[in-house]
Amino acid sequence: MTVRGALMQLGVPDRILDDFDSHSTISIETEGGAVINISVSDDRLFIWSPIKISEERLIDGSAVVLPIITTPMRDIETGHLTLGRCNDGFELKGLVNVEALAGDRLHEVINDFYGALRVIAGCA
Repeated sequence: MTVRGALMQLGVPDRILDDFDSHSTISIETEGGAVINISVSDDRLFIWSPIKISEERLIDGSAVVLPIITTPMRDIETGHLTLGRCNDGFELKGLVNVEALAGDRLHEVINDFYGALRVIAGCA
């Protein structure tokens, strides 16, 4: 299955997918206001989200954050999500295994990612 096909199965409207190409990003706004981005770059699928949190808050919440980034996550190629510094805080991201698309598991990847994002963002 292609990224486009997987996104169609998730209910992304055709009008949004019309301009989706191999260097596009689709943003999904969650009920809690967090944004989950799905990007394709050089035939690789990334899932990522900015987290507005200070380093101090992240350190204070390290007891809950560390298990999130050290526990393996299904269908993430490196096995784990990564948390890195960016402009206004940090960014949680993962490289999605293409087998997740073939197995129609993109929705599971997004749900798992969202769960991790909620925990880390809860430290803010």
